[in-house]
Amino acid sequence: MISILKSKKTKIKETEASLKGKLQKMLSDLNWTNYNFEIKEIVKFFNYIESQIGTITEKEFEVAPEGLKNFVQNTGRDQYGWFRAPQGETASVLNTYIQPTGHFDEYFHTHNVKKLMDYEDKPSDQGGFAKRDMTTREFYLEAFVKPFIKGNTKHLESLVKEL
Repeated sequence: MISILKSKKTKIKETEASLKGKLQKMLSDLNWTNYNFEIKEIVKFFNYIESQIGTITEKEFEVAPEGLKNFVQNTGRDQYGWFRAPQGETASVLNTYIQPTGHFDEYFHTHNVKKLMDYEDKPSDQGGFAKRDMTTREFYLEAFVKPFIKGNTKHLESLVKEL
């Protein structure tokens, strides 16, 4: 009986170690998020996360911290969220949306990445809400995209520490 319990504990530890290795690899691969990047990188982020989440086994999800489920939900598909592609379709500039959050949603609208990439304006076109030297695209990048990516990457880092 004791050997069965030890065997079960060993399997759980092996599963946790496997999951931790996968999450550490994701963190390493997401190192680019520490640098300057363009607004279209949000598409790369969603496609990468989607591809890696698919490698996590059911057993690994069972031993995962509760926060991993929140991470998957936050960075996953949602018809009203940032990544609106139907199941089986990858993220693209057409089906990935930038959603203003907090009090900004009263003044700035949700747009897909393509529209923001194509949007041309002068820095002075910004109202009093953004730095006057930023275009709309730069504002969406700085105010919404970078915090979203960096916040989710930090959350992933905290999950690795929990294991």
